[in-house]
Parts: sequence; structure tokens; C-alpha cells
Amino acid sequence: MKEFKGIQKKEEEMGITKPYSSIEEWKEVLEKFKKGEPAEIYQRYGYADLEKREEKIAELIGMEKGEVALYNSGMAAITDSFESQNLTKGDVILYSPDIYGQSREYIEKDLKQKGIRAIPIESGNIENVEKAIDEYKPKVVFMETVGNAPELPVADIDRLIVKVEKTNKKYQEEHSFSRQLEKILSRKPWFSDSLLAKFEEAGNKISKEHSYMPLRSLAREITKVGPEIFPDRRTILLELKSIIDTACLAKREKPMTLILDNTIPTSTNLKLAKKLEKTDAPIVVVESGTKFYAHDVGTLGIVYSKDKEKILELKLRRAIAGTYLPAAVEKLLPEWSKEEFEVRNKQILKNTKFLAETMAKLRGKIGIEAVSHPNLPDHPNYKYASENMPDGAAAIFYLKCKDSLETADKLKKVLGDKVEIGGSFGFDKTRLLPLFDGILRIAGGSEKPEDLEKILETIEKLGKEK
Repeated sequence: MKEFKGIQKKEEEMGITKPYSSIEEWKEVLEKFKKGEPAEIYQRYGYADLEKREEKIAELIGMEKGEVALYNSGMAAITDSFESQNLTKGDVILYSPDIYGQSREYIEKDLKQKGIRAIPIESGNIENVEKAIDEYKPKVVFMETVGNAPELPVADIDRLIVKVEKTNKKYQEEHSFSRQLEKILSRKPWFSDSLLAKFEEAGNKISKEHSYMPLRSLAREITKVGPEIFPDRRTILLELKSIIDTACLAKREKPMTLILDNTIPTSTNLKLAKKLEKTDAPIVVVESGTKFYAHDVGTLGIVYSKDKEKILELKLRRAIAGTYLPAAVEKLLPEWSKEEFEVRNKQILKNTKFLAETMAKLRGKIGIEAVSHPNLPDHPNYKYASENMPDGAAAIFYLKCKDSLETADKLKKVLGDKVEIGGSFGFDKTRLLPLFDGILRIAGGSEKPEDLEKILETIEKLGKEK
């Protein structure tokens, strides 16, 4: 029995559930829950510390209260962002295949199995992206701002947002109530231009009054134009109802949504929050917060958007799926001030850029054939990366090697405990990760300038060896 009490106490400390001292206290909690406020009923429905943490992370990103939702992993944030678009069979999404492997698998397997058409695009080629949007008229465009793939393509977010704005404006004009009525009515033999305004008036009244009574006066107008078309009053009313309903449904069609994964440069170096303030385009941003925000002490997913209704919808989905951030993990997250967060992240990004620049001098040495980082002059997106993310566009870079294991082994031997072997990024120490097909990924650490200088000096010595 003592063991059971210990388990219950542990659950209470973690915030999973708790007993209430009175019915009055429970009633207060229920009232909060009904209003959608954090209520200590069951952790998955939200809890006070989670809301506080969302506010803190919103401040780090540059968003406002109610514009951020936290998840138990980056993939949970991505899949919920897609599911909230309510895609149906035949809908089209454009996506970059140069993304995190599990994101690509979700799109290419799970979504395709549901009948969604997933069309690959080159995120680093904005001209091709714009053409694909015009050609396929997608419901969703998804890409990583800096692709988590050896090429590390960089998306021109500014042009992409402008394209989404223009496309959606045109889309909304084409799907306006007036335009849809005109399309439907132009095929009716009894239609005349003078009737269009009366149809619009009737449709607006129906929307406001939630009643189809305005159809009666409209039916009288139409019978004057073509009394022989409808044999009885019921037929004409059903015909008019069908026309109005079809036009209203088309009007409610959602325009294209842009889903961006900003994990690689994070909000420190690519401040999407500022870009979101300047547009009304529907944009949802996701990040794997495991790296920069959580310092790899636990998995963390982040979704943010200026559309607070979308964030509320995502929080409801999160409760249903159980993909909320557990209180036990929330308690482990480091307490960053905005200044600390920015300084450390910039150090990691700068260090990674310096490492990539130094490694580029080793081409042809220790099995290194190529070095890929957006801030290197030979990268296809160098101009955009250097202008928009001068501190470094990525916390990782890639080496193409004859044998990635052999090259990693040589680097580890000369650098010793100055580097580590392992996955993820955002650590204090630089990490080496040999991958498949001769690819070696390097993740810069947050080393102080003097410590980084020792690493760079050691690497440069390798380049001078015969």
C-alpha cells in the first residue's frame, strides 16, 4: 500500500491528476474547462504551467499570447499542422523532399495513402516553386526554411509569402459568392443580368437570417422571366436553394496554406514572427524545439501562427491525440531569458559557419570531396542566405566523403574530446555524425571563441599535411 501511495504522490507532483479539497473547488475547475482555460483536470487537456511555458516560448520567438502551441515532439507538431488542413482525396500539396526523413515519409506514405496528391518541388528554386503553385493550385505548400538534407537548400521566404498572398487573393476573387453565382446562373436559360443583384441580395439575407424565406420573393421575380421553366412553386424553390447553397459552399473553400518548418535556422536567425506580422496569408510555422529551446533534455514540438483560431484548433487536436507536452518534460526545460536564448543560438550558428568555412579548405584531404553550407560562396542559395542570415543559416553542415566513417575517425582522433559523436544538434560541443552514402554531418557547438579557435587551428593543420 505504501508503494501505491508513492506512485500517486509522484503523479500529483508531475501534474497528471490531483484530488480536490471540495465540490466548490471542483466547480471552479469545471467552469475554467468550459471556457477553454487551463484546468487541472487531466494533463492532456492543458495545465497552467503549459500555458505559462507557451507564453515564454512565444516571447522567445516574437509571437503573442495565444499564438503558440507546444507538443511532445516536432513530428507531432508537423502531423497535426497537416491534419488541421482537413485535406481530402484529390487535394494537392506541394512539398520539398529535402526535409527531415520522417516528415518526408509522412507525406509520401501516409498522405498519399489517403489520396492526397503530393508533388515534389525544389525549395531552393523559387522560380520553380512559383510555377508549381500556378500549375497545381495546391491546398498546402510545405517546406523547411533551410532543408535538413545534404544540399541544405534555402527557401526564399519573402518571395514565397508574396506568391501565397497573390495566389490567395486571386483564389478568393474566383470563389466569391458573386463570381460563383455568375458561373452557375450563366448556364440557366431563364437567367438575365438583372437577376444577379437580386440573387446576391437573397443570398446575403439567407446568411444573416438563417432562413430560406427570401427565396419566395426571388421565385416570384424568376417566374416573370420564364414561367414555363418551372411546373410548380416547390420545384423553383428547390432549384433556387440548390444554386444559393452551391455558391455558398464554393465561397467557403479555403485558400492555400503555407506550412514552414524553421528548425534548422530557428527563430534566432530567421525571424519568421516579423514576417508573419506583415502578411495576412495563412501561415503555420513548426519547429523541433528539442534542439535550441529544450537543449536536448526532452523532445519538444512548437507550432506558431498569427491565426489564434488555428492554434486553438491545434490544441483541441493535441488533447484528442494526447500529443501535448507532458508536465514532467515541461519541468525539465531550461529557463531562457530572451537575451540568453539569442546569444547562445547565434554562437552555435556562427561556430557552424566558421567550421564549414574551415572544412572547405580541406577539400581533397582526408577523403573530403565536397562541403555544403548555405553561407559558403559555392552554395546555390548563398546570396539569399548571406543577406538574410549572415550569422549562419544552419546549425549543421554536410561533408561528402569517400568514406564518411573513415573521415569522421580521422577528425575525432585529431580533435579528441573537443568533439563528440552523435545525432541532433544545439549542444555545447561540436558533433560528428557519419551517415550513409559517404555523408558526414557536422553540428556546431556553443564553444567560446577561444575554444573554437583551437578546433579551427587543428583542422587547418590537417589541410597542410601531405
